[in-house]
Parts: sequence; C-alpha cells; structure tokens
Amino acid sequence: NDGRLSGVALAVVVLTPLAAFEAVAGLPLAVQYRQRVARSAERVFEVLDAPVPVQEPRTPAEEPGSPFPLEARGLSARYPGSGHDALASLDLTLTPGRRIAVVGPSGSGKTTLAQVLLRFLDASSGTYRLGGVEASALESDTVRRSVGLCAQDAHVFDSTIRENLRLARPGATDAELGDALSRARLLDWVRALPEGLDTAVGEHGARLSGG
Repeated sequence: NDGRLSGVALAVVVLTPLAAFEAVAGLPLAVQYRQRVARSAERVFEVLDAPVPVQEPRTPAEEPGSPFPLEARGLSARYPGSGHDALASLDLTLTPGRRIAVVGPSGSGKTTLAQVLLRFLDASSGTYRLGGVEASALESDTVRRSVGLCAQDAHVFDSTIRENLRLARPGATDAELGDALSRARLLDWVRALPEGLDTAVGEHGARLSGG
C-alpha cells in the first residue's frame, strides 16, 4: 500500500462529512419551530382550561315563535374570576319597532350587556327572557338567531362578499343573501359590482371603496 486512496475511497472521505452535516442541518430550524409550537400550545391550553362562561341547557326549551318581548329584570353579570358585577340590576324591555340607546362611560357595562343578550356570558342574577322563555333555557345558537350584534369594528375576511355573508348561515341561497343585503340597503350596490356576490373584498375589506 503506497498510501494513496482510490477514487471511490476519496469520494467517500469527501462526501461522508457532507452527508453527516445534511442529516443535522435541519436541527436549528426544528428547535425554532419547537419553541413556536410550545408557545402556541400554551395559548391553546389557556383557552381549553378557561372556565366556560355559558352553560348550555341539558334539555333545551323550544324556540319561541317570536323573540319579543325581550325582557331583562334585575339583570346582573360578572366575568369569571371577577369579584364584582360588570353589569348590575338592569331592567330592559324591547318590543317590535322600539329603539333604545344604552349610553354610559367606559366600564359602565354596555359591552357586558351585549354579551349577556347574545349569551356569550351568563347572568349572575336576574332574568332575561325572549318571547317569555328564559334565555338560559335556550341553546346559545337559538338565542343568536334572534339577537344580533353589529359591532363598529366588524371583521371582513379576505374572501368574496358571498362567503363573508355565509359565515352567518353557511347554507344560505343567493335569494336569502340578496334579502339580507336588501335589509342592509346594500343590494343595489352589490348588483352594480362587475362580479356581484363573487367580488373579492380583500383583507379587512381593503378592495372595497371607503364610501
């Protein structure tokens, strides 16, 4: 043996370190992803471990023929873990055609009232009825079919007008979507768009006119 390597042996000597490095090259990125996944998992477990703000009835009551009158008597509510009521002893009656403005400074309970009416939060005391039926005896989805919320910062998803509308009712027909748009006084505007209901709105509605 004269100490020289054959071509095959030389290739093995050169390529083996490269192959070994390739096997571990992804480890730094894997560590980064592991840290991100761990943080995401912590947030997920925080949600899963959070106390349930609304208790669904074991045997839901039948949906009333009409949600009116909507009545609240001595309605109070507090958030889980809080030692005081965010909403205290409120009386409210809504009948068809009646409009009521709930006004007050920040922290007076306006948002809490909306959450209770939508059954995102259960009342701690008092009564809340829809059409004479206690709201807590109804499924949350049943309540939300009668009570809606138009927030000032409503989110618009980066999709079409049709798909954004169907978030509320996935199986809605075009006629039902048109009826909803008509009630919101937007039907003529949508019909004037070149693609109508299939118009892409962009992220946060960026592709729509501010007017």
